[in-house]
Amino acid sequence: TTEVEHSQHIISELLELMIDANEMEMTLAEIEGDALFFYLEGKLPPASALLHQIEKIYLAFHQHLLLYNHQRICNCGACKTAVNLQLKFVVHIGESQFIEVKGSRKPFGKEVIVVHRLLKNDVPLDEYILISNEASSMLSDLDLQEPLAFRTLSTSYDAGDIPYHYASITQLRDRLELPQQFPAVPPTSNPLRFSVEINQKPEVVFEVISNLSYRHKWNKDAEIMYDANRVNRAGEQHQCLVSDRLLHFETLQVDLDKEIFIYGERTADIPFHKELVQFFKVHKTGQGSRVDTELHFVAKNRWLGLLSPIIRRKLGRSIPISLHNLKSVAEHADQVVHDHLIGSSGM
Repeated sequence: TTEVEHSQHIISELLELMIDANEMEMTLAEIEGDALFFYLEGKLPPASALLHQIEKIYLAFHQHLLLYNHQRICNCGACKTAVNLQLKFVVHIGESQFIEVKGSRKPFGKEVIVVHRLLKNDVPLDEYILISNEASSMLSDLDLQEPLAFRTLSTSYDAGDIPYHYASITQLRDRLELPQQFPAVPPTSNPLRFSVEINQKPEVVFEVISNLSYRHKWNKDAEIMYDANRVNRAGEQHQCLVSDRLLHFETLQVDLDKEIFIYGERTADIPFHKELVQFFKVHKTGQGSRVDTELHFVAKNRWLGLLSPIIRRKLGRSIPISLHNLKSVAEHADQVVHDHLIGSSGM
């Protein structure tokens, strides 16, 4: 369930950024699963503008995936393999026909059928641009040798053979920028520590902790405000309203290579303190999981540090209650996930 939900969010983000990269002002006809169907009416653009548009979308797509892989805190299949997602472009030119459906104008007819057939082709590449024979003949400035080396193929369909040209675009990845490293979070010498044993798989416990949509079920003193359309990741911001005080939190980058699941977040909105950092460490045990939580306090100065025990005592009373609630929620996670999915389906 986690993998399905995260996959939906990842694909949604990618579709949105590709739509935002549409600088040729093409019209979006449909979102077809994980594909976008754009069309452009009127005067044909030069081939150079078309290729530039494809480059822009391609680079935005892969730059986002590179950043997501750098920021991710989740090791589910969808998050782990997102960086391997691929992109293909099919370009066709033909006479436009349209149909009106419920006030919405949609492309219709033979040419729409052709471009959809071309999605199922014999191109022996994972990522490419495919240009139909009709499109290549009408784009007078298209050079099939430079800057891309196109090859020619023909695929047989039920209505006959359709020839086309294709070229690899994976070389564009050389222009991607490596994400900047997050600053390290130094531990403090005297953190508050608490633990709880939970009869549930560690990956499920981690999902209940890191997925902010579950937070209100176990941290009942706080009203959580966050972007429900994004998977939580390093650098992600959310807010907690606790006793009329608004706290701004940032999710921290964690080490995904260890055998334990780690979730961390920080806030600079705790009285008398420069920063409060909290880590949840989920260990696998014989019967399920153990969650160790650490709260690291960084005082603004040595004098305000003398007031730190006030905050430590307050959190020392509330954190065990939240961990008790976390135990209950995680151990009934099947029902929690079911309720969450029902709640999400109406969005």
